[in-house]
Amino acid sequence: MDQKDSDHRYLAEFREVTSLNVPAGKEVFRERSTSVCLAPDGSFYRLFRKYSGEKDTYAVGYYDWNNRYIRIEYISIGRNQFESVQAAFGHIAWETLLMQENRIMLHASFMQTPYGGIAFSGPSGIGKA
Repeated sequence: MDQKDSDHRYLAEFREVTSLNVPAGKEVFRERSTSVCLAPDGSFYRLFRKYSGEKDTYAVGYYDWNNRYIRIEYISIGRNQFESVQAAFGHIAWETLLMQENRIMLHASFMQTPYGGIAFSGPSGIGKA
């Protein structure tokens, strides 16, 4: 692999722990199953919940973009939350990682542009969408 390809590598570690150590921080975004929090040092972390209650937090995601390292710590009740590739990408903040690299993820079969439409076609399962 040449240097250009390796510049875009990240290490994502999923680690089962006996208890979650949630850092002190300010919640800046919340949805039903995820909160994004800002730590005092300016970094951010995510809390993952099975339900809407704080007591249902099953994982904490830590993101070190400068060192290209992502760590997800989870307790045993959250183990099954990582069974699909889609779930794993959601936990590692894939959309934020792509933004750090000035890239986007497109989930579509058709795009409208100022110059006309672009359609994506091909056999099922090859990753068009």
